[in-house]
Amino acid sequence: MRFGYFDEDGNVVEEWISEVEDETTVENESIHVITGLLTEVEYTLIETVAPDGYTVATSTTFVINTDGTVTTLATVTTDGVILVEDTKTTVSISKVDIFDGIELEGAHIQIIDENGNVVEEWDSVLDDESTPENEAIHVVTGLLTGVTYILRETVAPNGYGIATDTTFVINADGTIVSTGSVSSTGVLLVEDTPSNSIVINKIFEDYLGNVTAVDSDITFQIHAGSATGEVVGTFTRIGTSQSYEYLTTLDDGTYYITESGTPDGYNSIDPIKVV
Repeated sequence: MRFGYFDEDGNVVEEWISEVEDETTVENESIHVITGLLTEVEYTLIETVAPDGYTVATSTTFVINTDGTVTTLATVTTDGVILVEDTKTTVSISKVDIFDGIELEGAHIQIIDENGNVVEEWDSVLDDESTPENEAIHVVTGLLTGVTYILRETVAPNGYGIATDTTFVINADGTIVSTGSVSSTGVLLVEDTPSNSIVINKIFEDYLGNVTAVDSDITFQIHAGSATGEVVGTFTRIGTSQSYEYLTTLDDGTYYITESGTPDGYNSIDPIKVV
């Protein structure tokens, strides 16, 4: 890891790369010793590069008092050594139903690095409420920061289709950027769509090619056999959200989806055939 510390004016006073102690020498090389700093001056200790699999530590300040003691909010050993404490990277992942967010078991999920290597894989399970941990949330530690990982489902639970691949990157500070959905608590979600469902949205493409969802409530109807056949189901799209309908009550066959209540200024959709 690379360290630096700065004086009150933001100037780099010293910087170094941490080492592991060499037991063949008298000195402990893992402890970096600095001499000649001014007393009663506030210095900021910053880690700019963390070891692989760790996030950078939060910067901390310290002041050398006139008697040689050190005042700091960081952890200090009994020998007066200021500790820069790193935390392993952590990623939490859960397998859920895309519509209701219910956790699902029976999926096989992989994390793949930039070289195509599988660095972690597991089967999703449901939470055992008798234990303090939520086993449905799979926690992975020690992944590298700044690397684009692929989150892939290779086997879906019964009654679901395999989710589309998503990617994620762990930033140096431990925050995560993902192309997939993330829960309010920071859990990456692998979202499956039930095999027996219809998902539909109404979008608008302007002359520049920009695509946006039409912001209006729209009701869709499911017809048996033809676009003018018997209405066997309806479902409503609210605002800009996708709308969906489970088809568990329908027999095998051919169905058509039509739209009613088309917003002003837009064309109604052509009947959509579903088999």
